[in-house]
Order: sequence, then structure tokens, then C-alpha cells
Amino acid sequence: MRIIQNNTKYQILSRHRSAAARRRIRFVASVCLLLVMCASVFAVHPRETMARAGQTPRVQFVTTGTPDTAACRWRLVTVPDVAAALILLDGRDAAVPGNDDGDVSTNDDNKFGFLERNSDAFAEQGFLVALPAEPVPEQEKNTGCKNPDEYTENIAAIISHIAEMYHIPVWIVGMDTGTLPAVSYAVVARDTMAGVVLLAPPVRFRDSILDRLPDRSRRGILAGTLERITAPVLLVTHRNDDCYESPPSGILMIRNRLRRARYFDIMYMYTNSSSQKDGDPCGSCSYHCFHGMDKIVVSKIARYIRSHSEQ
Repeated sequence: MRIIQNNTKYQILSRHRSAAARRRIRFVASVCLLLVMCASVFAVHPRETMARAGQTPRVQFVTTGTPDTAACRWRLVTVPDVAAALILLDGRDAAVPGNDDGDVSTNDDNKFGFLERNSDAFAEQGFLVALPAEPVPEQEKNTGCKNPDEYTENIAAIISHIAEMYHIPVWIVGMDTGTLPAVSYAVVARDTMAGVVLLAPPVRFRDSILDRLPDRSRRGILAGTLERITAPVLLVTHRNDDCYESPPSGILMIRNRLRRARYFDIMYMYTNSSSQKDGDPCGSCSYHCFHGMDKIVVSKIARYIRSHSEQ
């Protein structure tokens, strides 16, 4: 009788132990599956993962120029394992810090243009970022310190420096009047860059601006030879942009001129909430400068550049 009871108890314990073992196996398998899924997400989106990791961008300064052109000082913002380089050319109202120690004249990010205030954000997305590191002279405010004819050689010099040091594709990103030198360079040096991004490009100017730009017509960016651009072009605008010079309808006029571009895309931004804080429709706190949408705009542009740089 004892032998039977012992055998019965042994059988019950065996069943319990086997059930516990099966539960442990299922738990381990679930953990392994979860780890594989996380690894696949990180592999598909390495740049977003790096941005979330909070890597600190590194800043350095490079001076370009020739005896025939004015020297230009660039601020380079880098992070490890960059996928591409972005040359950021901000608009006329951008206040650009120019000190080696990174000090700026104001602590209010709203005083900066869209590209300047998001330069670190672009770097954290996995890009090397280059932008002019000198304040905008007052007499050159209406060209964003980027005269389309004189600035081309400085852009070529910084692109040559990036190509020599990093061997990565280079995109030019222009905002407002910063799109003028971006387009000028894209016309004359098509083979040295991967593409162009034009944010809120002006298609007309007011008379006060024309007085300072006698060689430019009222057509703004349309005065350039857009038909000669062969590089990929991304056009970005806000549907509620009230700036006289950069109406959203102007994007369609630019698109019709890009006949030879390898491909082009239009990105319309929109928000239901009001983000315009001041009365200047072209200011840094307006829809024109994508105020309140910085993270969204940076993320979408970064995703677009990554996808086309890998092609």
C-alpha cells in the first residue's frame, strides 16, 4: 500500500514539475522573442535610436574662402556614425551665434531662425550639420548674409571639406532667403551634392527688399534658372503661411520649373492649433518658420533625406 501511495505521489510531482518546466520554457521563449523584435526595430531605425540615446553633438569651426572671396566661418555639429551632411542656410532674420565657446546673444530660441534653432536636432537625427557661424551684418539682412552670387564658392569649399574628411552625401537645406544661395549652387554644381531641401522659399519680394537687391526681380527664387537643377528637390511649406513673399501657392510655381530634377516632392505642413505668437507673419514665431512644429518638421525632413541618401 505504501509503494502504491509513493508511486502516485511521484507521478503527481512529476506532472507538476513538467508543467513548471513548460511554463519556464514559454517564459524564456517570450523574452527571446521580445529581444529579437527590439533588435529588429533598432536595426530598421538606427538613426532614430541614436537620437533617443541622447548623444551629445560635438561642435567645431571651419573657415573657408579664397583670395577673391570673403572668408566664411562655418560651425560644424557632428555625432558618431553620420549618414549624410546637411548645409543649413537660414533666412534673413536668423540670429547666428559666432563665438567659439558656443555663447549666444540671447537665451530665447524664438530669436533664431528655424534651421539655426534646430541645428542640434538635425545632428541628433544622425547628420553632420554645417551652418554659417557668423552674425548677419545689418546691411545684408535681406539676403540672409548669403548673396546668391558671392556665396557659391564658400558653399563649394565647405562641401569639398566635408567630402574630403567624411566621404558622405551632402544635402543643402535652405530656409526663406537662404533658399536663394541653395538654388544658385544647385544650378552650377549639380554633381557635388545629393539633393536640395527648400523651406518656405520666397517667390516674390516687397519693394523695400528690391531696393537692396537691384539684380533680383519680383519673382524671388523664380528669378533663378530652376530648369537647370538636376538634383533631387524637396519643397516644404506650411499651409497657413501668411508671409507675403512665401505663399503656399508659390510651391506649385516652383514645381513647374523643376523640369530636369531627378525627382521632387512637396511636403505640406499643417497644425490645428495656433502657433503664431506675434504679429509678424514672416517672423521666427510664425507659421512661416513652422513655430510649434519643430520636432515634426525636423523628423520628416530627416526621414526623407535618410531614405534618399541610401538609394
